Order: sequence, then C-alpha cells, then structure tokens
Amino acid sequence: MREVVEERMKSNSNGEAEAEDYSEKGDFLERIMGDIGKEAFSTMQFVSYFLFGLLIASTETISATITLAAKFLLDNPSAFQQLTEEHERILKDREDAEAGLSWAEYKSMTFTQYVIDETLRLMNLLPGMLRRTITDIHVNGM
Repeated sequence: MREVVEERMKSNSNGEAEAEDYSEKGDFLERIMGDIGKEAFSTMQFVSYFLFGLLIASTETISATITLAAKFLLDNPSAFQQLTEEHERILKDREDAEAGLSWAEYKSMTFTQYVIDETLRLMNLLPGMLRRTITDIHVNGM
C-alpha cells in the first residue's frame, strides 16, 4: 500500500500532497491524500495503514456476511423459498431479460431487505468487536 501511495504522490506534478493537486482521478485515494499534512495524524504512513485496514475489513466482512446469510437461508427453507419467489417474480416481470437491476426492482425487494437486516442484526461484522446490551427489549410481552 505504501508503494501505491508513493506512486500516486510521485504522479503529482510538484510532489506535494495538496488537495487541489489531487483532482485528476477523483477517487477515494486522492481525497484522503489531499488531507495529508492538514491533520497531525494524516501522514503517508497513516494513509497506507488506512488503505490496508479498509481492504482487510471489506474483504473479511463481506464474505462472512454472505456466508452467514446463506447458512440462515438454508436453515430456514420457507425464508429461502420466499426470497427465491421474490427474485423470480422480478425476473419474470422484466421487459428486457438481459437488463441489469433497475432502481424500481431494487426498491421492490422488501423480503431481500428483511434477510439482509436480520443477517446484520445477528452477525457481528468485525471480529473482536463485541456488542454490549444497554437495555432489554421485550417482544410480545416476553
């Protein structure tokens, strides 16, 4: 990651990390590099560590979340059936079978959103980050 940051710094015309110099690509790396020197903690080393952490966190959490969602769906065949029906209905109602997902289709996936919400509720996304109960929640008097 350090090499990527250094390479990007070198591609800058004057070699300094100034926000206005990082507009060529307009990506996240350029935005964070534009903050180098503005804050005491914002150094090239910090940017390298941050990018590495972001890479690890996104890789680990996405695969774990998908795995857990698949496990929950396999443990609950009726939920899996309802999810399958929702997606098959969307595919069947499409005018162009080869088209990508539209915003209207995305918004119509209510059960899919329930599955995602429940998976995130039951799963701890970051290993080592524990949750603490602040108050008890009672459902149906229990």
